[in-house]
Amino acid sequence: MAKLADAIHFDYIDELCEEILDRLNKNDETFASVIGTYEGIRAFIKELMAYTEVEFDSLVISDPKYDNYYDEYVVDIWNNDGEILFGCEPAKRDGKYINFVGDVLYLLDGVKQVVLNTCEYDEMYFVIVGEDECDEDCNECCVECSKTENGDIHGFTASKSDDNGYYSFSFYSSDVLSDDAVRRMLDKHGF
Repeated sequence: MAKLADAIHFDYIDELCEEILDRLNKNDETFASVIGTYEGIRAFIKELMAYTEVEFDSLVISDPKYDNYYDEYVVDIWNNDGEILFGCEPAKRDGKYINFVGDVLYLLDGVKQVVLNTCEYDEMYFVIVGEDECDEDCNECCVECSKTENGDIHGFTASKSDDNGYYSFSFYSSDVLSDDAVRRMLDKHGF
């Protein structure tokens, strides 16, 4: 397994698409993958399909409430004789994660740590899309909170990377969380 690079930040998901397409155009032997939850992969595919040079080879994805699959999906993107193709499928088969092999891997928010144990890539990146709430004193960690329109906090995702790998912790509740409760949970999990 390759050492994880630092997390990379994109303001919008289309910037991730551009990054991948640029890599494929520079080196037509590159095989790239993106792993994420249903919502993240759905947003990524929606943007990717807006590019006229991209065609889909296979697409197997559905809303978890319809098929009861709540684990990650993988999107593979490659150059096939000048034609950029992508395929999407569940990251698990028969209840077990498949082995992921390729040149470059992008991990979207919410990917479980166990997925990393099945990855064999030359380069791996944790992707943060959207407003970056990290500051320079954060020690390469990032915390994003889910807030309602009136500012109530109902959940958060914290992530960080170091020489030992990438770590992520997500929590969501229908109850309102106080700033102190969020800080205590983050402290308890080393963030």
